[in-house]
Amino acid sequence: MQNFVERKRICIKFTLHLFLLSLLFVFLRGRQLSSQKIQYATKIYLLLAKFTAIQVRRIIEITGFIVGAFAILTQFGYILSRVEIKGLTYLGEVTRFWSYMTIWTNTLVIFIWAAVVFDLRFQPFIFLRLHSVRTAAAMYILFVGVVYHLLLSKIATFSSTLAMVNDFVFHTFIPILFVAYWLFVLPKTHVEPKKALSFMLYPFFYGVYTFTRGFFTDLYPYPFFDVTKLGYPAVFLNGLGFMLFYGFIGLLLISLNNRWAEREARITWRENH
Repeated sequence: MQNFVERKRICIKFTLHLFLLSLLFVFLRGRQLSSQKIQYATKIYLLLAKFTAIQVRRIIEITGFIVGAFAILTQFGYILSRVEIKGLTYLGEVTRFWSYMTIWTNTLVIFIWAAVVFDLRFQPFIFLRLHSVRTAAAMYILFVGVVYHLLLSKIATFSSTLAMVNDFVFHTFIPILFVAYWLFVLPKTHVEPKKALSFMLYPFFYGVYTFTRGFFTDLYPYPFFDVTKLGYPAVFLNGLGFMLFYGFIGLLLISLNNRWAEREARITWRENH
């Protein structure tokens, strides 16, 4: 029992360290690193690392919500602010903003954190508090981070510093933080492996939306889904590959989750008998 609790405590501490290092990366990114700034950042890091496990969870939830919501709102506002300058339409830019899986998934994660930060106990927040939903969200946000860094990061361009910072938040900071939060901090309950199929409804509906919008506008959010350049057969194969990757991640996370859940259940049983 003590060994398990100690490992759990170490995992939570590891999550905090990972979280704090990510914050330091944001703080130091694009800055000239003087020794004074490094010492200042190190002192903050060591101070925050003294928090307890419960405080760690609250810090992650509150900070994740604030940082994620700020990134979504500022990016949305930035896009709208350029509509008249570029001679575009508000409707077109709004639909373009919401055409990205990145925005969909980061918004989902933000609402999951909002449910616990504000202790919201009405629908749809009750649904978002379910462990199976949080597991699905971990799968989606992990997919966003992996695909971006493998396929899109080298071709990404930024029109402003704000866009660059928000890009880091959407594709690196939030994915790492939420997956670590799900894996090391959240208590685990059993999730049926067949749930992996229902988890895939989310990317399926995203694909339906993307191709329906693209059919009428010839606009596609990602190069691997661009029918105008690749054609339907190639895009279909890409979509199939992504769905299989989604399924693999889902089964992997469910397997990890259930191993933790079984171990926690055994310990609880021993304590009560």
